[in-house]
Amino acid sequence: MDGDDLPVGRRVARWRVRRRMSQQVFADRLGKSKSWVDKVERGVRTLPRYSVIQEIAEVLRVDPALLLGTRLPSWVDSLSWTGWTGCGPPSPATTIRRPWCRRRRWSGTSPTPG
Repeated sequence: MDGDDLPVGRRVARWRVRRRMSQQVFADRLGKSKSWVDKVERGVRTLPRYSVIQEIAEVLRVDPALLLGTRLPSWVDSLSWTGWTGCGPPSPATTIRRPWCRRRRWSGTSPTPG
């Protein structure tokens, strides 16, 4: 089972551990109880609202797509998003906005920005 096959709760746990946060610290930053975090990570409690996933992603400093297991287009990994104004880090929304971003510097390999 690779990272894309994991349930959302397991992905949350993985990223929480990567960020070296205890369940209690993570819960405090979310304004939730440690029990709530534990249930989410074990899959006992689901995350039915995207707004909650966004809050979790913000605390973990990751894109919500990573928690949802959403694959971004393969060319996104080859881009240097720091040179783009108004784009921010790659996410499904920035791949849609990409044509409207102003180009300052291109350092990716493909495709050529429009």
